[in-house]
Amino acid sequence: MKKLNKTGRVLSILYRLMRGEKITIPGGAEEYEVSTNSIRRDISAIQSFLSEYRELTGNLELLREKPRGDSRTYRLSSQDMIQACDLLLILKILLGSRALDKQSLSSLLEKLAVYNTKEQQDFLREICERELNDYYPDEKDAGASIAERMWLLEEAIQKGQAVRVVYEGQDGEQEALVLYPIATRFDRSYFYLLACRADKEDKTVVHFRMDRICDVEPLEEPIPVGLEERRKLEPAKQDN
Repeated sequence: MKKLNKTGRVLSILYRLMRGEKITIPGGAEEYEVSTNSIRRDISAIQSFLSEYRELTGNLELLREKPRGDSRTYRLSSQDMIQACDLLLILKILLGSRALDKQSLSSLLEKLAVYNTKEQQDFLREICERELNDYYPDEKDAGASIAERMWLLEEAIQKGQAVRVVYEGQDGEQEALVLYPIATRFDRSYFYLLACRADKEDKTVVHFRMDRICDVEPLEEPIPVGLEERRKLEPAKQDN
């Protein structure tokens, strides 16, 4: 490891703690090639930061485990951090939903697993690779683009904005539509946008499959007042 200055060393220790690793005073001193007093000061700096900036760090605490011999072992409290067992549940749900393609599913797991130990990451990776061998998604499109579209649509919903989309029908024909988005939803292997068509007077809420939305453009046009109340009174119809 390249020898780090104090700032780099503290950041390195904090990052490793956030990944679920445990740090010992003598082990850290040997690894970073500094004195045990330097590592103690680094640990103290991290403890002070977590205590002083709780609005940023939540309830994270640096805990000292019972010493074994001369070794003092420190770890971050894990109650507010995603655990390997939680990731396993998420992985199983995603595999069962068949909503993402193989590459997107694997990439998502890697991003989620970054704050777990290397052993836990390897364990989850082995499970993912094994189960992906027989995995065939129902989603025809890349999950990454689905996520980006959903983000844009949720932003429009929050702001009460209309959107212009290019939608591909069951016959493969594409149509440009102005929609008043109401909500996004996942159901039976597909992500849906619930929206009203601006060109329809009855403003019935329609389910648009997210994988058939080819493009999303937020508009300055606001959603009509009262549309939310009307949506609650009208049944949504399925657009396949």
